[in-house]
Amino acid sequence: MVTKLFRLNKWNLKPFLFVLLALIVIGGIHPCEKLPITNPNLKLVVGDTTEDYDSLHCIYPVVSPDGKTIYYVGVNSDSVADWGVEVGSIYSVTVDGTNNRKLADGLFDDLAISRDGGKLAVHPWSYRPPYYNPESLILILNLPSLQIDTFPALGRKISGIEFDRGGERLYYVVFDWTPPITSFYRLRLSDSTNEYLYSVKGYVGFDLFNDNSIYRDLDLANPQINPVQEDYVIGGGGPVSGWSDVIRMRYLQSGNLECLPESLIPYDGRVGFFYWFPDGNTIVFSAQDYFGSGRYAPGEIWVLKNLFEQIEEER
Repeated sequence: MVTKLFRLNKWNLKPFLFVLLALIVIGGIHPCEKLPITNPNLKLVVGDTTEDYDSLHCIYPVVSPDGKTIYYVGVNSDSVADWGVEVGSIYSVTVDGTNNRKLADGLFDDLAISRDGGKLAVHPWSYRPPYYNPESLILILNLPSLQIDTFPALGRKISGIEFDRGGERLYYVVFDWTPPITSFYRLRLSDSTNEYLYSVKGYVGFDLFNDNSIYRDLDLANPQINPVQEDYVIGGGGPVSGWSDVIRMRYLQSGNLECLPESLIPYDGRVGFFYWFPDGNTIVFSAQDYFGSGRYAPGEIWVLKNLFEQIEEER
């Protein structure tokens, strides 16, 4: 693709600036106005970034098995700026952006959904002045009753939770910085027993294959295996942050990690916390526009359809 450059010289600079100023004055262009989203496959579900820190900060989206409902963690964006920690309440919204409601108030992260859609799992935090602290617990929010069950965990610094295929056990990881080690555990929900599996050096993102075997990735945070084609894994920047400048995809047959085209994301900011829809060709994720000077807008929930067709078109 050839990009044409328009070079201003001393003869056309003044009229160009005059036209630009006139457009700003009459409202044709606002100096802080965002460029329109041109990809028709992108849809904003939850969020508003028209002002600095004016909305809900949305992260950890997951999708119901019927593809109709998105669950996510949301928190007042001013609180995120104050804490430096991304934890919040549990919300649900339909994929068309309607019926957005809070299901459980609190401080949670690492949201996961069971394969049958009947349970949500989260890792709770508590506030002990002056800090927010992770708990050695995992909570199960039962749907649609919203009853919460509490289970012990073997560690406080949980950085990932996944239900097994039958919904009877939870796999989770605990990451410790000193030294950097990721430890894998399995929780049996029927009797609240925890089982230590193994540990590996460094930070490791993980997910479960359909046969409940563990997939590990050293380069992707919050990796998610495609539910239809298990050769594809999508994820954010690594090793620890769930945020990235682009969408990343791992091709398991070759092991290659590819950065997908920037046309698949809404802003020149950052994206993360990707999750597949049941069709294996649609994803939901969180996106933040960039304000400059190291500042980002609150996280929004976006849906991207026809992922593989767009990848082929860009090649």
